Amino acid sequence: IGTKAGFSQKQEASKWELRQTAVVVLLLLVVGFLAYGLFFAPALFMDDWTSVVERIVTDNAQWLDLSQRRPLLFSTFLLQNQILGLNIPAYYVSLWLLYVVMAFLLYGIISELPLPYAGLFGTSTALLFLVYPTNYTHMWLIQFGIYCATVASLFYGYLLLRYAQGAGWI
Repeated sequence: IGTKAGFSQKQEASKWELRQTAVVVLLLLVVGFLAYGLFFAPALFMDDWTSVVERIVTDNAQWLDLSQRRPLLFSTFLLQNQILGLNIPAYYVSLWLLYVVMAFLLYGIISELPLPYAGLFGTSTALLFLVYPTNYTHMWLIQFGIYCATVASLFYGYLLLRYAQGAGWI
C-alpha cells in the first residue's frame, strides 16, 4: 500500500509540475507577443541588409568561409533561408520564437536550482529577460545566429544541471 501511495503522490506531483510548466510557457508566449508582436513591422535595418539578406540574395554567403574571422557566421542564416525561403516576416517570427525559447530555458535552469521559491524566481527572471530593455537588438535579423548559439548554450546548461542532480545521462 505504501508503494502505491508513493507512486500516486509522485504521479500527482508530476502532473502539477507539467501544469505549472504549461502555464509558464503560455505566460512567456503571451508576454513575448505583447513585447514584440503587437507592433510588429518587419523592416530591414542596415546591419540586417548588409550582413544577412544582401549576401543571401546575391549568393555571396557561404556555409563555411575560412577567410573570415567567424567561418560559420552565415550557416545559420543559410539554414534559415533553406527552411523558410526569403521570407522576412518569417525570419522575425523565428527570432521571436528563439527569444521565447531562451526565456523558457532560463526559467528551466533557475527553477531547477535548490532555492526557495525557485519556480517563482525562474518565472520572474524569464519575464524580466523578455521585457527588460538592456538589449535594443532583440529583433535584428543579424541576431539569429547569436540566438541559436545562446539557445544551444542554455540547453546544454540545463542538461548539465539535470545531470549533476542525478537525472541520468541526458
